[in-house]
Amino acid sequence: KSATTGSGSPPGSEPTDMAVYELHVRDFSAMDSSVPPELRGKYGAFGASHSHAVKHLTALAGAGLTHVHLLPCYDFGSVPEREQHQATVDHDALAQCASDSDEQQAAVARVANHDAYNWGYDPVHYGVPEGSYATDPDGARRVLEFRQMVSDLAAVGLRTVCDVVYNHTLAAG
Repeated sequence: KSATTGSGSPPGSEPTDMAVYELHVRDFSAMDSSVPPELRGKYGAFGASHSHAVKHLTALAGAGLTHVHLLPCYDFGSVPEREQHQATVDHDALAQCASDSDEQQAAVARVANHDAYNWGYDPVHYGVPEGSYATDPDGARRVLEFRQMVSDLAAVGLRTVCDVVYNHTLAAG
């Protein structure tokens, strides 16, 4: 529990005093080698206090950041929830290409319809945490890990805001 609020949450702030940092759950840690491999791109990465990403958020909180705004993290339909069903691009091969090359763009395009990269603006179940960000997408793990992520953010002094766009759905295309 927070010493200042007694609720486990960082102190609230007036809207005019809020400093908000928007981030994507997967992209926060997917390529961070300081995060344990099994937590990269997962809710659990926010609890890896030794990681570069969490140290950076902690420093930002110390500099006045008050809120983390998460891009959609409710169950969306375009990403396979199990890693073994997600296509991946060969990052070593990409590194051999110029960043603006047709070869690099073609390599990414080959896996784009089946990879784990998506901002999540195609929800299926509002209010249900996205399973691909959990260590196990089945059952309660996704809920427990999502709640732990919010707790981990609160532990470094940050409130959590979740992005929801109700007029975007997977069924709408």
